[in-house]
Amino acid sequence: MYCEPCCEENPEGFQRWADAMPALREALAQREWVGLTDDEVDKCIALENPMAILEEVEAKLREKNR
Repeated sequence: MYCEPCCEENPEGFQRWADAMPALREALAQREWVGLTDDEVDKCIALENPMAILEEVEAKLREKNR
């Protein structure tokens, strides 16, 4: 699944997404990535606010990939 925030509807969210992409690509290239479990994905998706979903996913991935 691919999700890109809409810059017209949410310019702040889009800018955060765009700013994070180079760092994410670099991190992925340097070591083995640890993703979210199905249960963690389900908990994130259960949130209704798109920004809350983004923040929760980001926090979980940071925690798992330190």
